[in-house]
Amino acid sequence: MFTLLSIGFLLFSKSQLLLSKVLFYLTILIQTLALILYGSRIGYILLFLIILIHFFKNLLSKEETNRIRYVLIYSIGLSILFLISFNIPIVKERFLYTIGYKYDYKFNNKEFIKHNSPEELGRLLLWQDAADLIKENPFLGYGTGATRDVLLQKYKKEDHTLFLEKRFNAHNSYLELLLSGGIILLISYLAILLVLFLKSVRKKDYVLFSFALIITITSITESLFIAQGILFISFFYCFFLIKINE
Repeated sequence: MFTLLSIGFLLFSKSQLLLSKVLFYLTILIQTLALILYGSRIGYILLFLIILIHFFKNLLSKEETNRIRYVLIYSIGLSILFLISFNIPIVKERFLYTIGYKYDYKFNNKEFIKHNSPEELGRLLLWQDAADLIKENPFLGYGTGATRDVLLQKYKKEDHTLFLEKRFNAHNSYLELLLSGGIILLISYLAILLVLFLKSVRKKDYVLFSFALIITITSITESLFIAQGILFISFFYCFFLIKINE
C-alpha cells in the first residue's frame, strides 16, 4: 500500500517535486519493480488502475497532434513491463491462477486445507466461514475484539485445521467490519470511502483518489484494521483531511 501510494504521489505530483528527470524515472522504476516482486495480485490491479488514470489524465491535456505518439509510447512501455513481469515465476503463477488457467487452486481446496499446511491461504474458504458467521448476527456483529475468537471457533467446527493453527483473520476488511459491528459499522466505513472519493473528484486531487482507491480495493483481500493497515489508513486519512481543508 505504501509503495502504491508513493507511485501515485510521484505520478500525480511530478510538477511539485524537486527531482531531476533521471531520479524521477529511476524512483518510479525501482518502486514498480518492487511492487511486481511482492507477488500481490491486488497490487498488480491497483498499479494498473493508477497507471491507467495517469494515462487518461495526461492524454486529455495533450494536443491532438501529440496524442498518437503519447499512446504509442505508453503502450510500448506497458507491453515491455508486462513481458518482463510475466517471466518472473511468482507473477506468472499468480496471473494464471487468477484468470482460471489452473482453476483447481489447491489452496482453496477444502480437503487440502484440512490435511496439509500450505504457505498460502485459501481466501475463498476464509470468506465462506466469515459469511456463515455474519448470517447468524448481521446487524450488530459480535463486538470489537471478539472477531478472532468467533472465527477460531468456526474453523474448529468446520475442521479447517490450517486456519485454526495459523489463527487467520477473515482477510477481508468488509467482512471483518460486519463481524465486529454489523451492518452499521460497515455502512460507516463505506461512507468514509465515499467522502474520500467525492472530495478527490471535486478538488481534482488524483493522489487522494489513489489513496481512496487503494484502501477500497485492498479491503477486499486484506483486513486493514490491524498492524500496518490501520497505521496506513489513520496516518494518511488525517494527512489528506488536513490537506483538503487548508
